[in-house]
Amino acid sequence: MDKKTSLIRKYFYPSSSSIGFAFATVYGFSCIILSPLAYSWIFLLLGVLLLRLNLLAILIGAITPFVFPKLQQLHNEVEGKQFYLLLASVHLALFILSWLFYYKREKQQQTREQSAVFFDPTGVRWALWKRSILALLAFMLLISSVLVVNLLRFPVPEQRIQQTLAVPFVFNAGQREAGLYTTDATKELFAFIDPDDPEGLQSFKDQLHSIHAVLPEWFSFSEGGRLEEHVDEALLELSKKHHVQVLPVLSDFPDAWKDPHLIAQLEIPHARAQLALNILVQVSRKQVNGITIDFKNLPEEPKIQQSFTQLIKELHLLFQPFHLKIALTVYPDRKPEEIKKLEPYVHRFITVTDGTSPYTLDQLKIPSEKLIIRLENYGIEKGNTISFTDVMNLAAKHQSPILWGEKGHPTLHYTEGDITTRIALYDAATAYNQIHDTLPLIPKGYALYRLGTEDPGIWNVLQHLFQQDELNMTRISPPQHVHMEGEGEILRLFTQAQEGKRDLQIDSRGRIIDERYLQLPYPFQIQRLGNPTEKVVALTFSDGPHPVFTKDILDILKKYEIPATFFVIGKNASMHQSLIHRMLKEGHLIGNATFSNSLIHDPERLKLEVHANQRLIEGITGYSTRLFHLPPSLRLEAKEQPVPEWMVAIHELGYSLVNATIDPRDTELPHPTPEDIVQRIIQNSLNGHVITLHDGGEQRENTIKALPVIIETLQSQGYRFITMNELMDSTPQQVMPVVEVEREWINERLAFLAAPVLHQFFTIIFYASIILGIIRLITLCLLAYRQRRRREPIPNPNSSLVSVVLAAYNEEKIIRTTLESIQRSTHHPLEIIVVNDGSTDGTRKVVLEMCEQDPRIRLIDQENKGKSHAINRAFQEAQGSICVSIDADTQMLPQAIEWLLHPFANPKVAAVSGNVKVGNRKNWLTTWQHMEYVANFNLDRRAFSLIKSVPVVPGALGAWLKDAVQKVGFFPHDTLAEDTDVTLKLLREGYDIHYEERALALTEAPEELQSFMKQRLRWVYGTLQCVWKHKDTMFRKRHGKLGCIVIPYMWLFQFLFQLFVPFADLYTLFALFSGNANHVIYFYLSFLLIDLLACWFAFRLEKENPKPLWGFFFQRFLYRYLLSFIVYRSFLRALSGKEQTWNKLQRKGTVQISDDALRK
Repeated sequence: MDKKTSLIRKYFYPSSSSIGFAFATVYGFSCIILSPLAYSWIFLLLGVLLLRLNLLAILIGAITPFVFPKLQQLHNEVEGKQFYLLLASVHLALFILSWLFYYKREKQQQTREQSAVFFDPTGVRWALWKRSILALLAFMLLISSVLVVNLLRFPVPEQRIQQTLAVPFVFNAGQREAGLYTTDATKELFAFIDPDDPEGLQSFKDQLHSIHAVLPEWFSFSEGGRLEEHVDEALLELSKKHHVQVLPVLSDFPDAWKDPHLIAQLEIPHARAQLALNILVQVSRKQVNGITIDFKNLPEEPKIQQSFTQLIKELHLLFQPFHLKIALTVYPDRKPEEIKKLEPYVHRFITVTDGTSPYTLDQLKIPSEKLIIRLENYGIEKGNTISFTDVMNLAAKHQSPILWGEKGHPTLHYTEGDITTRIALYDAATAYNQIHDTLPLIPKGYALYRLGTEDPGIWNVLQHLFQQDELNMTRISPPQHVHMEGEGEILRLFTQAQEGKRDLQIDSRGRIIDERYLQLPYPFQIQRLGNPTEKVVALTFSDGPHPVFTKDILDILKKYEIPATFFVIGKNASMHQSLIHRMLKEGHLIGNATFSNSLIHDPERLKLEVHANQRLIEGITGYSTRLFHLPPSLRLEAKEQPVPEWMVAIHELGYSLVNATIDPRDTELPHPTPEDIVQRIIQNSLNGHVITLHDGGEQRENTIKALPVIIETLQSQGYRFITMNELMDSTPQQVMPVVEVEREWINERLAFLAAPVLHQFFTIIFYASIILGIIRLITLCLLAYRQRRRREPIPNPNSSLVSVVLAAYNEEKIIRTTLESIQRSTHHPLEIIVVNDGSTDGTRKVVLEMCEQDPRIRLIDQENKGKSHAINRAFQEAQGSICVSIDADTQMLPQAIEWLLHPFANPKVAAVSGNVKVGNRKNWLTTWQHMEYVANFNLDRRAFSLIKSVPVVPGALGAWLKDAVQKVGFFPHDTLAEDTDVTLKLLREGYDIHYEERALALTEAPEELQSFMKQRLRWVYGTLQCVWKHKDTMFRKRHGKLGCIVIPYMWLFQFLFQLFVPFADLYTLFALFSGNANHVIYFYLSFLLIDLLACWFAFRLEKENPKPLWGFFFQRFLYRYLLSFIVYRSFLRALSGKEQTWNKLQRKGTVQISDDALRK
């Protein structure tokens, strides 16, 4: 039922109780009789929306006074008590009549619905389940939300840790100049960027919140005048994410306009129009905000200038409907009259000067609302552009001063050998002068040229202009290097590098007239601590805790009374929290070794991993930790190197880093012997004071054996074992402070306490699913193989009358081919009974035509009651002792009935299942169903046939002993899987059920996903009804194989297995990403391999082409999740207690039995 129909049914269909229906009718009547007509509709609406009364009943009540006008005149004709008495009588009569109107239908509905399994007319069961599930989900969401929010709240641990560990950098006070010009927050900031410059991208990331539009140099002309692009997708995505406009630059090159093809594109009208269209296509395809035209080398010839103006005009006409913008770079040699012609079509003019001659801008007469001043910010060495940072490095390297020159910008002179080099520098000071000198022009904004080469101080100038921040150009950001000082294995990044300083002189007009670099920027500095003169050593363990190895190590440390520091991995600590508590109780320290200990290069992920582990430790113990152990992937050995991003990340979190130098490499492969471990530690004991061993991972037995020897040997050499806090000259409380009360870590503790329980649950589910699945597949294959080998020979002809019964409802398209396949049967005598279950199409007409041609066919008409009623009617009318049931969408092969009759030679056999296969393998869905029929359904039936207990004789093709079916009450009406239900009832009575693989039939499988979902929901929900209906047979010896094998098997593998399969897959994914996937992957791949072999074996048994197995993995992953979804949906429907319908599928009649199959 679609959404529209369900709404109509909800409000108009009389689905409430008879009393509710009667009350709603009286309510509608009272609203009209007792309230003014103008306001009656308000009360009627309130009754529907607030009281949830049945709309149909309300309308009946509201219409009643208009049908009987005398009722509206009662208050005029009758007065006093008689009026109220009469009015009450009318209400009572209406109540009784409406109740009687609905009562009969309600009783009929309850008679039908109350007998259905899971049906709950009160709705109480679903209400209780729904509230319970919602309450549980809300509780889990609350706990998870608190945990996630706390994990992402980095500033909390940073503040606490840095207050005592971080060494603050004290800036030298420099000259501060503020308020030199007026601020304007409405001005725009454009920024040019070279897509090949990583420094430019990093600068953009750092300053994107200050940038109005970014101008990447993406488009250019190649030889032949072709338009080429070089787009940086990362920059584009980042700009869109942060709502920064993108106006890519289309530029030329020095000799571009010597190319006749390019000149032709500009001068020839149709070529120019095509060029404009190509630009529009490129801009639209990348979904940017417009284009920046930068033709620095455009010839000054009038004809070319005129053609260029026409290009801009045509481009504007194309851009205008899409709200795209045109920015134009203007050089000092541009004529004012050319600007005037371009003005209507250009959104912004970006003017280029040399930083010293601003008067040329005034002559261009560019409107202030369109004027953007380009700020040059880079160094020029021999005509090449170099970055500000490179200039600073050269000055530091050659110890050469940077001096202010006569041309109004700083200059660096340095000498290498006999060569003296001059670098002209345009820095924050020159940019300040540019801004100062152009303020009278009231420009709309400024354009920085370029990102990545700029003086960091320019951002302070721009922020002062745009955001009214304090102006301070005396500070210069430092280079990105690492410089180590001191000795020891405890690393502390105590400064974020040394900022440079400069002094500025300003004249009376407010312009900078001199600049002196007092101190050049200095790189990052790392301080190394923990190098005492006495013979002490700190013992550390990483990668734990492990349930066995860590326990043994703690026992040894307790025996020798040796303190140690355990750098725990979060995923292990959450599983073994008792070991964490024992560590603290016995006086050991706990450090942080990330949550997963995987290879991490992204600093943000590293911060999240470290912070998550910190929260875990706090949640378990109530203590924090300030020690971080470097994983092998993050070792820092060099004295000087570019600063690692992870180092900055750890510094921002405020940790001290332990970089142990006494490492016996006890994790390497092949695993070292205990003697090797001891020898390596003794040999390196003079190189440091921190020993690192590992208590987690695999095969740590040698480490445990070596530990007592290490302790005894070092003690005999005069070494004393200390903790990390002693090595750092700190107290334990400083290294592991108590968590503050306001941190509210109780919620986290609750979440972390649940972690091992959930992990254990998922572990059990995974291994149980895999092991049971493997056992099932192997068992099914063995039983199916035995069944195949015990297959009996071709039977002697059976001359008994067989009744073929068929229920039909709107099967006009396919009923003829189905009946024709039955007519081709080699068995005689035969009668064919078709029960027309109230079809509304031409089904009856088709069957009548065939009845005239074949007297064996009989048609029985009945009103629509459902398939089970129709089949039962056919059984009752059948004259044969054996009835063969077949679905209207199935075609049997000629010898199918003869094969089905053979097992009935045994009087204990009550039913025989045929071999049904998919006959319309047209797409991926039907092919996957074909695989399921062969490798699941039929393999199951083969195995269970060996124990004579096939759980389902399908309605598509099955033979039934009529007397046995009659004995169990025919096909039941209280489930949607009547064939499964009657099969289980026969097994319950002690009958045998067989499978005959040679009785072949082809059925039409759903070709669309929606039809497939409907069909499988009916199958699964109906089967769930059946196993629930027969749950009393579970493990009851008196019910034999049904109670001890069939019903438990159906519960386990058709329902529970499908319910928990997604959890097993999630467990596998978690193992993959957590770096602990060895055993999990082995089990998982083993299951998939055995599953594939079982499918191949099933195809061999059925003599089917194994070609569909190429899609095995897609079928197992995608198709299996569809089935799991259907199982979940079936359980929800069972809990809801709502009435379920058959969900008739539309047939297409695409199944045809080939001539080869008929001949065989």
